[in-house]
Amino acid sequence: MTKRQPARWTFAAIAVALICFARSELRLTATTPQHGNPTNPSVAQNWDTIAVDVSIERGIIDPNGQPALPATPTVTYRWEQTRVTGRWRSTLTVLNLTGPVVGDADGRPMQLENPFAVSRIENDGDGTPDRIYDRRGNLLPPLRSPARGPATALTASLPDHLSRPPGLTPQPRSNDGTRLFATLIAAATDKGVRRAALVRAYGSPTGVVNGLTRFLRTNGQEVQEVLFDEHAAVALERNVARAGALTAHTAYSYAPWGADGDLVRTRISHEELLSDSSGRRSRAQVSFSSVAVEKRGR
Repeated sequence: MTKRQPARWTFAAIAVALICFARSELRLTATTPQHGNPTNPSVAQNWDTIAVDVSIERGIIDPNGQPALPATPTVTYRWEQTRVTGRWRSTLTVLNLTGPVVGDADGRPMQLENPFAVSRIENDGDGTPDRIYDRRGNLLPPLRSPARGPATALTASLPDHLSRPPGLTPQPRSNDGTRLFATLIAAATDKGVRRAALVRAYGSPTGVVNGLTRFLRTNGQEVQEVLFDEHAAVALERNVARAGALTAHTAYSYAPWGADGDLVRTRISHEELLSDSSGRRSRAQVSFSSVAVEKRGR
């Protein structure tokens, strides 16, 4: 038992870290929906469940865009939130985790599998610790944090600020499925709300770049730029520069969702400078698919 525990904690930490990346990069354009779009046939009336497949790829690249280190294993999971008796129950189920590739005795590539990797995390939304299961279905010890006591991994990595652009007042941490909806769905009825939130955070636009409205915000030597599509009312790019050099770039992709002009977020691509001397950058891509908004309760 003592030999297995480190592996459990390692893979649990990886799962939580991947979700935390998604949280930090999803926050830009999501706004709590004021009305949503009840006429969208993809959204069930009085819905109580939202689910999405999330795939995350990460790696380190050199200044020429070539891999500098072996890529982190790709992970795909199903993220589901269901409203149950006034609270939101959250479940994360790993659908695919690509193990590391090593050479066997003959030098041929071989993919490693770990039966103790986290396969499912459940959170009841009532303050109780998460239930974490390995691939064999065994219940693992709950994660603990020195600062928070018994940790709720999903609660800690679900959005405390998904529903606000950068610079707005933080809102209480919540497992509220409507925030996940606002993260994934850009409702046509909320175009004005999204643009107004961006103006509050960045001020008035400063011009147009490649047909996109440009918003700027300066903090010392750091300059943040957001490029905004006025027609769809969503941000498509976010860039960060320090001392005149680009240090981070994020691109957001959307696709039509339903027949009433709503959009669903499909991808976030992010690169960030790790070292000025080496020029190495971290690269991550988060993809979203199979979004479902349903009513399951009676």
